[in-house]
Order: sequence, then structure tokens, then C-alpha cells
Amino acid sequence: VEWPTDLGGNGHWYALYSLGGQVSYQTAIDEAAHFGGSLATITSPEEQAFINSSMPATLIGGSTAIGLFQEPDSDEPDGGWAWVTGEPLAWTNWGSGEPNDFGGEAFGMMYPDGSWNDGPDVFAHALFEFESNPNLDEVAR
Repeated sequence: VEWPTDLGGNGHWYALYSLGGQVSYQTAIDEAAHFGGSLATITSPEEQAFINSSMPATLIGGSTAIGLFQEPDSDEPDGGWAWVTGEPLAWTNWGSGEPNDFGGEAFGMMYPDGSWNDGPDVFAHALFEFESNPNLDEVAR
């Protein structure tokens, strides 16, 4: 789905992708790169609203990864969070009480309501972002 510039968007395309089981955050990053994208970086309330209305995250079978991670050796629980693309982290949408570093959580995940959580290194889905149309009408591997 494209967030078109004529509707105030960034012109990027988004896809919610099932990872086929419980996999690591690095595997989610690698799968996004395989298709020519990255894990999604959500940098404004408007972008979050577009994602919520176009392709809400799912928890069916496991959590949904986004492109947010915590640098090792950062101040816990809320220090050192960064986007995988290196974009500035100027806006966040943490759920109530998050991030909390429960059990060493250091990877961004999104709930179906669009709020974020710091999660463990295991994901079943990922939200991908592409700078142009990835032409992913049907994925076969």
C-alpha cells in the first residue's frame, strides 16, 4: 500500500509480511532487504495513522516487528533507541508503561492499535517499508 504524497504522505510503500514462524529480528531485517526494503520506520502521528488504517499489525502467531531497536549497553529502559535506517527518532508511540526492558527486551514491535512495545528477539510478522513500488502483488519463494 502506498502513502501518496498528494494525501500528505511520504510516497513510500508498506507491506505487512508473515515471516513463516518465530524468527529473529535480524531475520526480519534480512527478509525486508531481500524484497528491496527495510523494516518500517514510523516518524509521525500521521504516518502511524496511515499504517493503522491501511494495514494494522497483528499478534496472530506472534508479534510484528518494526524498524526500531535499542543499541547495546544503552540506559535502560528508554535510552539508545534508534531506527534501522539511521533516521532521527524524533517521535515515538510507546504503549503505556513502555519501553520497560522486561527480560532484556530490545526490539521494536507494534500492536494492532498502533502502539509500540519493546519486545524480545522473536517475531512472526514484520512491517516493511519501500521507497518505491516493490511490485509485491504476490510473493512466492
